[in-house]
Amino acid sequence: MSFDPSRLNDGLRLIGFFAAGLGAGAAYFLAVWRNARSLAQGAGMVRAILSMAGRFALMALALGLASRGGAGPLLATSCGVLVARFFVVRRLKERTP
Repeated sequence: MSFDPSRLNDGLRLIGFFAAGLGAGAAYFLAVWRNARSLAQGAGMVRAILSMAGRFALMALALGLASRGGAGPLLATSCGVLVARFFVVRRLKERTP
């Protein structure tokens, strides 16, 4: 078994997609939290709907771009989003009274 640099590049590429998923997921779930807080404080429904549409569009863009790379990058990005959800929810649970 010999060293194949192209496999290393594939692994680094997947790590990059995972990191992109972490960033997109963290932004998405923080925006959900902010939207819920603003609704609880009486913010307008139009603002909430626009925020939701923007979040969905950005997540669709991130996952759509990842899917152009194939199943591996899409899976890595999706795993990043899932891990980001865990950490954001855990962090916000500690901060929220």
